[in-house]
Amino acid sequence: GAKERDEPRAAAVLDFLANLAFDADGCTALLRCDGAFDALVEGLESRQPSARYAAALALRNVAFSSEGKTALLNRPRAMPALLGGLGPSDLRLSALSSAALWALLARSEKAKVAFRRGGLPAHRFAVAEKELAHLAMREPECASDPAALRAALRHFDAIARLLGADPGQLRA
Repeated sequence: GAKERDEPRAAAVLDFLANLAFDADGCTALLRCDGAFDALVEGLESRQPSARYAAALALRNVAFSSEGKTALLNRPRAMPALLGGLGPSDLRLSALSSAALWALLARSEKAKVAFRRGGLPAHRFAVAEKELAHLAMREPECASDPAALRAALRHFDAIARLLGADPGQLRA
């Protein structure tokens, strides 16, 4: 339907928002623009890979700011959407989504508490980490995007350290 026809245009808009969010002033403008943040979250759920990548990149950029951390924590769909991007089915999206989670958890005790308190985020994170580690051990050269796989695993290790766990502890 109409939504399917709009996805390529949505991908272009999300790419623009990702570029806008690279700058602190652009990030602030994005967060203050009615509906822009929600468009990023919806973009993570798009069928179009380029839309998902742009949305995850924009959310990573947004998550570095305190306003962005607050927005990510206060929107009920934001964390589940980011967590949905983790795992071996799309390694590039997993690398971008894990980078966004890392940016969210860095320098934010509130985010760490919310992540630990909610059973789903910690569980989904652990499952995705195990899946990616298994892929890396089993057939790293056969992965669709070995560089993205390595990046995702580095982000997972950084997140584990932020949460006070040994990197790879959840993989055991």
